[in-house]
Amino acid sequence: MTVAHMKLQSFRVTNFRSVRDSGWIDAGSVSALIGTNESGKTNLLVPLWKLNPAKEGEIKLLQDAPRKDFNNYRQMEDKPIFITALFDLSDSLADQVAKIAKLPASDVKKVEISRDFDGEYFVSFPDVVREVEKKKIEQTFALLLKEVKKVAAANDDDSSHKEVLIQALDAATKHLASKPDKVSNDTIQELETILNNALEGIPAKAPVAALYKQKAVKEVRSYSKEADNPAPAARV
Repeated sequence: MTVAHMKLQSFRVTNFRSVRDSGWIDAGSVSALIGTNESGKTNLLVPLWKLNPAKEGEIKLLQDAPRKDFNNYRQMEDKPIFITALFDLSDSLADQVAKIAKLPASDVKKVEISRDFDGEYFVSFPDVVREVEKKKIEQTFALLLKEVKKVAAANDDDSSHKEVLIQALDAATKHLASKPDKVSNDTIQELETILNNALEGIPAKAPVAALYKQKAVKEVRSYSKEADNPAPAARV
């Protein structure tokens, strides 16, 4: 029988009692915290315990928040996270999660679980990176280039604007060509900036400008949303 389990790899404590930011602390099969009395060892372990306490483990803002931040934290609608832990999932558990998330099991082998001062949990998968196929964007630019030329040919008033927009599409295409086969949202936003800059000085009502905005800017923005779609995560 295959056992589904999670193994703690590391954890990080932030803004809990005397600990501002512990940085990531490795947690091997055997780990030890060494320090003098009152040096803060307990304040590193208590948050980890409060991530999933077997009993008790109530979060008490007055006791657990840094003293000078208590009043600010008390008034916050969304309380700060105080503990984040990174786990490795067993193969069987990763397979189960992968089916739910509709992702390869290798993408969900690692999971981060955090908890805030309201006791809410946050779950995310750090190995999942959202990207967009470069080829899709290149095809959008190629089709738009044909449409811009067609609309400009049918509207004499747009002939002077056509070259500006074509140059912008060429610049965006060349910029994209230097990127990998899959691009991140940073690259897509760079493309959007190139395209938007070309619209300065062109009347918004010009047919070619309206087409350009509808097709180029809107399409690229949709790719940006696709790339910016967060990795599978949950607030529990």
